[in-house]
Amino acid sequence: MRITRALTKVAFASVLAGAALGSVVGTSACGTGFDSVSKLQGVRILATKADKPFAHPGDTVNLEMLVADGRADKTRPVTVSWIPAVCTNPKLDLYYACFAPQYASDGGASDASLALSEGGTSAGGDAGDAGPQAPAANSGAGALASIIAKIPPHTNLTPFLPQGNTYSFKVPADIVSSHVVTPGAARPYGLAILFNYACAGHLELVPFDGSGNPLQIPIGCYDDFGAEVKVDDGVFGLLRVYSYADVSNANPVIDSLTQDDVAVDLKAGITLDHCTESRRRDCKKIKLTPVVPEASWEQNPDSNDGQGNIQHEEIWVDYYSTIGDLGDDARLLYDVGAGKIKKPEVEFQPPSDPGEGTLYVVVHDNRGGVEWLVVPLHVK
Repeated sequence: MRITRALTKVAFASVLAGAALGSVVGTSACGTGFDSVSKLQGVRILATKADKPFAHPGDTVNLEMLVADGRADKTRPVTVSWIPAVCTNPKLDLYYACFAPQYASDGGASDASLALSEGGTSAGGDAGDAGPQAPAANSGAGALASIIAKIPPHTNLTPFLPQGNTYSFKVPADIVSSHVVTPGAARPYGLAILFNYACAGHLELVPFDGSGNPLQIPIGCYDDFGAEVKVDDGVFGLLRVYSYADVSNANPVIDSLTQDDVAVDLKAGITLDHCTESRRRDCKKIKLTPVVPEASWEQNPDSNDGQGNIQHEEIWVDYYSTIGDLGDDARLLYDVGAGKIKKPEVEFQPPSDPGEGTLYVVVHDNRGGVEWLVVPLHVK
């Protein structure tokens, strides 16, 4: 986006403040073109952790994002930017209802609202005058589309957005009471959605193409010459944070990581010989297992076995690496009813060439909780 002289930081902030966004926990990254889920060859948002996976109305939620850069060429550094607004209770809980044009003309009567994140803060960057100051008035579904319409296409947004891997926002006090009743839901809840972007370049506003496709993303990542970067150089992310008046959840805990049943020194990392076998399948493999205590296997009051017995959370681990090969992308650690899985290890095979890399171990529960380990890999 080519910034016009008329669009100052103050003007940009006031345009954002004139409408609204919402708030969430849970994480998803929108991107395509990756050959393997676990093999990192580009910029990836692997997870986002909230200190309150289930937030209560009025809570301040602190977010931390895990971003990996598996590119061979890192000439253009990666910048993580946050949209300094929170989209609460979008229509049908759809994230694209926050900005899709067809949701913009509901007359403000829907359950969606868009507001600058009250007290929102980001570490690792300076948003200047565009930093969020106070929530804006609710403006109905599609409010972000109204914001987009007021900003010139291809405006360079990066200088105006909070940057860094952390961000904080305050959950609206009425987030649960203002959510429409959802048939089949175990209890009343509210939803907050927050958007971010990991970009090896700068962000520009992308006009909708008029096709009516609601999945169009109104922000793109561009290089210094104004060309959109390839898919491995940028990824758009969204976070979902659910709020309940009477239910909480804690993030899982990772006590350690074992290599062939021996605890790994996480600071020193894992050191292996490179594979010298002519056939890759004959390479020596190691077994990796995250140690997650049973205390992390919390009860889920909204889940039962059909006979009235309350079940627990499901807990699993996702693996990613910049070098070598993982036998599995993910493994179940705790079943909702059966509990701890006896052999949840995954095999890792070193590459054929020496080098340095990184292993990412990301543990999730099925209620938005997440924790991770970042482990150096040294291949001799």
